[in-house]
Amino acid sequence: CPEGYREENGKCIKCSVTNCKKCSSNDECVSCVKDLVLKLDGNCAEKCDTGSYEKDGKCVKCPELALECDENTIFKCESPYLISKDGKSCVDKCPSGSVEINGQCTLCKTDENCDTCEKDLITCRNCKGDYVLQENKCISQCDDGYYEENKKCKKCMDNCYKCTDSKTCKECISPYVLYNDQCVGLCPPGYFKGD
Repeated sequence: CPEGYREENGKCIKCSVTNCKKCSSNDECVSCVKDLVLKLDGNCAEKCDTGSYEKDGKCVKCPELALECDENTIFKCESPYLISKDGKSCVDKCPSGSVEINGQCTLCKTDENCDTCEKDLITCRNCKGDYVLQENKCISQCDDGYYEENKKCKKCMDNCYKCTDSKTCKECISPYVLYNDQCVGLCPPGYFKGD
C-alpha cells in the first residue's frame, strides 16, 4: 500500500489520521509525513505539545510536572515547582545545600554543612543539624569571642574573650578586667584587680 494507507483483508485503506505516513492494522498512526511529528494523542502536528519533546519524529512525554524538556534535561516546570539540582525532575522546594535561582535549584558553593545559601552561592544562610554559622562557615560550636544566638555565632562586645550574649561578658582579653559583666581598662575606684 502507498504512504498514508494500511492494508486490511488484501485492500489498501486510507489512514484516518490526517498527514499520517504509516498506520498500524488497527488504524493508529505510527509515523507522520515529513516535517511533522506524531503527538502523544496520536495526531500529526508541526510540533509537540507543552510537556513533551520530539525524538525521532515522535513526541515523548516529559517527566511529571515538567512543561519543557529534552531527553536529558528539564528546562521549565509547572508553577510553583522548581527544577531539581540534576535537572531531571520538578520539586516543590530545593533540597539542603542548594538555593532557587530562576526556577532552578542550584548547588551552594559553601562548605558541606551549609543547609541554605544566598543566591550568590557563596554566602551561607543556615547550617545543617547542630552546626552553627560563624563568619560564613558551619562549625560545631562558636569560637571564643563569640556567643550563639539562633544557630548563628555573634561577636562578643569589644575586649571580651567569652560571653553569653551581647551584654554579658564572662572573661576579658588581657589587660582588660571584668566589671559588672563588662570589660574595662581599669577597675573603678573602690575595686581592685583580683583572680
